[in-house]
Amino acid sequence: MLGKLLKYEWNSVGRILPYVNLAILVITAIGCVVLSSGALNGAFGAFLTPLLFLFYIVSLTSFMLLTLLYLYVRFYRNLYSREGYLMHTLPVTPLQLFHSKLIVGFFWTFLNDLLIILSPVGLVVLADKGSGNPSILQFFSEDGLGQGSPFSFRTVFGYSLPGFILLLLLLTAVGCFSALLTGYVSILLGQLVEKYKAAAAVGFYFVFYMANQIISSISILLPNFQLLAASSEPDAVQNFLPRYLHGIFSASLITQLVIGIILYLVCVLLARRQVNLD
Repeated sequence: MLGKLLKYEWNSVGRILPYVNLAILVITAIGCVVLSSGALNGAFGAFLTPLLFLFYIVSLTSFMLLTLLYLYVRFYRNLYSREGYLMHTLPVTPLQLFHSKLIVGFFWTFLNDLLIILSPVGLVVLADKGSGNPSILQFFSEDGLGQGSPFSFRTVFGYSLPGFILLLLLLTAVGCFSALLTGYVSILLGQLVEKYKAAAAVGFYFVFYMANQIISSISILLPNFQLLAASSEPDAVQNFLPRYLHGIFSASLITQLVIGIILYLVCVLLARRQVNLD
């Protein structure tokens, strides 16, 4: 029965979110055309570039927030509003309903974040190729910038490019999992309140979001205090950035994974409760 729920959820979500991701591709394509045409050269380009850059950043941020907001609202309306009367009469368990939302929501959130990451990377690489001095592409190679330069992707980040891409995918997946469950657990906790359930869910969300930010910041900074203190030493400067980035990526991955697992367990516990619909 979970398969049928997944098919229903996929078809329903597929009416909206593909167009959000298509909009990301369209904006990226427009950016590529603008960069390739040389329209930003000259005095007018110097004035127009900051405005276009601001519009680009705001657009990507809006698409990311729109995806999460749509999935949150759909989760609430489909299970805990008037639609919930119909959904909870189906011959399925509450956990099957929850997991159908989680699986489909995770796919679209991950795809959305992946496109948002790839979009600026593509624009930067295109701009670098068009400059006639492809330093960024050389930076990604094993030899780096060449001519005895110590700067290459591996020496700066401490990872090979394939290893960094794999780590970035893992971080994105874990981050999407945690972000999606933050909204879901807030909605589930909001159902425990007698009145103003939606407002309570919003309040819970901001509490969990701020707690996540604080915990993530502490987990990143604490392991790197000793490294930051030793960064002033001459022999530590060269290896500071790779070691610092290693600490940030490792701490972020572990922290978001632990938070995601905790949120998932809380969601499973709350989803099993008897539904009290308004």
